[in-house]
Amino acid sequence: MKTIAIMNYKGGVGKTVTTINFAAELAAAGKRVIVMDADGQCNLSDIFRADTMHGGTTYEVLIDAALWGCWDEIIQETPIDGVKIVPASAELPKADIAALTGERLAKNGIRDFCLAVAEDEGADYILIDCPPSLELLTLNALCAADQVLIPVQCEYYALEGLSDLMVTLRAVKKRLNPTISIFGVLLTMYDGRTNFSAQVAEE
Repeated sequence: MKTIAIMNYKGGVGKTVTTINFAAELAAAGKRVIVMDADGQCNLSDIFRADTMHGGTTYEVLIDAALWGCWDEIIQETPIDGVKIVPASAELPKADIAALTGERLAKNGIRDFCLAVAEDEGADYILIDCPPSLELLTLNALCAADQVLIPVQCEYYALEGLSDLMVTLRAVKKRLNPTISIFGVLLTMYDGRTNFSAQVAEE
């Protein structure tokens, strides 16, 4: 099983859309996919019409180690055959506050969830839709990921954000997850009619 975090510090670059389409293509190829919504905006969960009020969510993965062993009770079906979801809930942004106030959180909650899925051979891929910032959820996802896919919008400021992200990935590889690697950079909103998009792509 492979776990891929889909992330960029910049919002609106297409992380969620990339997660959905990547999952759909993998499922069409016969792979079993779990998508995890790790973004407090819950866009992935909303698009898949997941139930974020009842049952397990990404927040519970962080706070309740007992759920990892029964991971199949956390996931929900989606409209795409072969794709299941661990939804986010409105409580997810509380994770950072909980950490600051001393509440016990699973530092490697997402990783341990992924390991439980892998041990049961419950999926071929887990795709994690990350928040557009460096926070507890982001680090949790990077500790769990085998690889990182970085959607990059073809505009100037996206390159600055990419530079910051590379610094974080090097630190994570050195201190937290030595096996993590970059799966690739995905150019989004590319306009072939402009020289600017081509310049950003070249950079």
